[in-house]
Amino acid sequence: MDNIRGMGRIGHARTEGDPTAVVVRRIIATVVDGFIVAAVLVVLLLTSMDSEPVPAGVEASEACRLLYGSTSGCMVVDGEAWRFNAGLLSPTVLVPMLLSIGNQVVLTGLTGFSVGKAVTGLRVVRRSDGGLPGIKGALGRTLPLLVFFPPLSWIIPIVEFGMVLTTKGHRRMGDMIGRTLVVDRGDAGWPPEVPGLPNPTPAHERIDSPNPIDG
Repeated sequence: MDNIRGMGRIGHARTEGDPTAVVVRRIIATVVDGFIVAAVLVVLLLTSMDSEPVPAGVEASEACRLLYGSTSGCMVVDGEAWRFNAGLLSPTVLVPMLLSIGNQVVLTGLTGFSVGKAVTGLRVVRRSDGGLPGIKGALGRTLPLLVFFPPLSWIIPIVEFGMVLTTKGHRRMGDMIGRTLVVDRGDAGWPPEVPGLPNPTPAHERIDSPNPIDG
């Protein structure tokens, strides 16, 4: 995996200065992770949709109810009523959700990176000592993003982004819950020395994480 984790000089040595000053790469990593989930969702939608021609004289607003008995997961485009399964346990909802959780919780907890963070040379580490976050830490930092009910589903990401830009250590709400930091991969395994934050572990002691659950 080293060939896709590294980007030029990224990760070749510990960072001088703030190891969490990687906001631009965090944004790119988020875009990469989101693109993967979105691509899977589009494929599932395209392969699961069915359509019926709208009968003559029927208004578009009534076509879905007439043809399918419901307006849920239905839209009318150019005289065709298209329907997809939008139920909570349908593949179009469940598969992208499980993919995202697998990437952000399982993969990140066990390795310190999501696919996007691997591409951009970043690592999620424990705030206390720079070790792997473990499943608990990765789940904690993902919890705020698992709120799917509006208006919180769009307010929380805005607040999270603002916190990444303004807090010491560039910690969003999820990082505070999971007690994690995002650093360059060269700083992973070392107690993070972040300006303005206390260093709970001596900086010369490199950490090897023994527990995949707790980190």
